[in-house]
Amino acid sequence: MPDHDKMDIWETSLPNGLHSDLVVTSSHFVNSSRGYLSGYVDVPFPAVRRGYLYQTNDGGKTWQRLNDVVAADLKKIQMIGAFNGYAVGTQGVALKTMEGGQNWDMLNLYAANVTANLNDLYFINAVEGVIVGDKATIVKTIDGGQTFTAASYPGSAADDIITAITHDGSNYYITVIRKPAPAAEPFAVIYSSADGIAWTQQSNI
Repeated sequence: MPDHDKMDIWETSLPNGLHSDLVVTSSHFVNSSRGYLSGYVDVPFPAVRRGYLYQTNDGGKTWQRLNDVVAADLKKIQMIGAFNGYAVGTQGVALKTMEGGQNWDMLNLYAANVTANLNDLYFINAVEGVIVGDKATIVKTIDGGQTFTAASYPGSAADDIITAITHDGSNYYITVIRKPAPAAEPFAVIYSSADGIAWTQQSNI
C-alpha cells in the first residue's frame, strides 16, 4: 500500500548550496575567498528552529553546510584567521573551531551558569574575547574558552538584553535594551576600558 504519511523532513537547497528557507544571522570573511555564514530555519514538524553553519571558498558564490554542529539557533560567528573561530546562539550555546570550521566543539558556558540566549561576541585574538546576550549576560575568556569570567555593568537588570558588542582597538562597547525600560533611558551604550570586566555607561550618545 502507498504511504500517505506527511513528509515534513525534506530539506531544499538553492543552487548556491544554501537552504531555501535560511534566515541569515551573521557572516564573516577571513579573506577574499573563504567566509562563514550562520543562520536558522524554522522547521514546522517538529516545531523547532534549527541552526546552520556554512562555509564558502569562492567568495560566496557557493556554500557548503558544516555538519556535526549542534542544531541551535546560531546568532553570530567570528573567525580569527583561517583556522580559529567562535559562534554563539540560543540557550547559552557557544562553539569553537580550531580547524577552519571543519569541526566545532561546544564551550562549557554552563559552568559559568550561562543559559540565556547569546547574541554577539568579539574576540580580539584567538584566545581572548567577550560574549554577550540576554539577561544582561557578559562573560569573558582569556584562554580560548576553557574558562569564563562573568561581568556586569552598573544598573544592570535581569531582563536587560545586550544586543551587540564591538571593540575599537582599545575599548569594548555594548548596546543594551533595558527591560523594563526606564522612562529616560530605554537604550544604553556601555563601554569597558581594555579588560571587558569593568563597565561604564557611555554619556552623550
